[in-house]
Amino acid sequence: MSKLVNFFANVLLTTGIVLLLGPPLARADEHGMYTIDQAYQGKYYFEQSCQNCHDVKFYKPVLQRYSGQSIMYLWETIMGTMPADNPGSLTDEEYMQIIAYILNQNNYPMGKNKLGIDNNLDELIIN
Repeated sequence: MSKLVNFFANVLLTTGIVLLLGPPLARADEHGMYTIDQAYQGKYYFEQSCQNCHDVKFYKPVLQRYSGQSIMYLWETIMGTMPADNPGSLTDEEYMQIIAYILNQNNYPMGKNKLGIDNNLDELIIN
């Protein structure tokens, strides 16, 4: 009887811990977090607003520095500082498309879900 009680106590404890911690966060390298259309459109905006100062491969070490952080932080940083001569001058959607292009060019997988503020951007973690 005590083995059965211990078993259920462990199940309840484990379940309680999972409920307290919540579900695991989605990882940007396990699930496609942008669509191919976003990446394609992002290429246009990248060429117009970013390419004068940055090659797209410039972002490989940037993404490494953001490892473990959400894409929301990357988006906020880019939106608040780029383009250097006119930060915040693009629309939210244009910045998202640029990030989709950067992710695409740095071998992050595409998927069916559009990268966007309304798609739990703060839960998408960069690896």
